[in-house]
Amino acid sequence: LTTDGEVVTLNSGFTVNGAAPTIPVISQVNPNQGQQGQIGLSLTITGQFSHFSSSSAVTFSGTGITAGPPTGATLTSLTLPVSIAPNALLGAQGIQVVTGAETVTLAAAFTVTPGTPVITLVNPNTGLQGQTNLSVTITGQFTHFSSSSVVTFSGTGITVGPPTGATLTSLTLPVSIA
Repeated sequence: LTTDGEVVTLNSGFTVNGAAPTIPVISQVNPNQGQQGQIGLSLTITGQFSHFSSSSAVTFSGTGITAGPPTGATLTSLTLPVSIAPNALLGAQGIQVVTGAETVTLAAAFTVTPGTPVITLVNPNTGLQGQTNLSVTITGQFTHFSSSSVVTFSGTGITVGPPTGATLTSLTLPVSIA
C-alpha cells in the first residue's frame, strides 16, 4: 500500500484460494412447452458449468414424454428430438440430464399443453339419399364432446338430430339425408 510516499506491507496478508465451486445447472430449455401428440419437437437445453455430450441421457419427471438421442452437443448445450404422447400428463415437468457421473436437473422446466382438437373418424362415412336416422359416430382426439354438442355438415340436405351418446372423444347421433 502506498500513501503519500509511505510504503506499508504485510506478508501473507491476503490468500488466494482455488476457483469458486462451479455446480452444473440447467439455465434454459427452449422451447419450454409442447402439445400432447407432438412428435419430433427439437428441444435445446442450455447448461452452465455442465459437461453435456452426445452420450448425455435426458429424461422427464412425468409420463408420456420421450427424448431421443442428442442431435447436437457441446459442453453447455444439448439439442435433441422430443415426442409427447397424446395422453401425456398436462402441466409442468422436470428435466434431468445425465452425462457420465454428472446429473443436472431443473424442476418445472417443460410444460405439456393440450393437443389440438381434431376429428379422426366418422363411421359410417357414407349414406344413401333418402336415408333417415342413420346412426353416425364421430371420433375425435383432444376433443370435449358432450350431449349438448352441435354437429353440422357442409353439404346441403343433411340434417342431424341431438346426440344419442357422448363421451369426451366420441359422439353418436342420428343423421338424415334428403
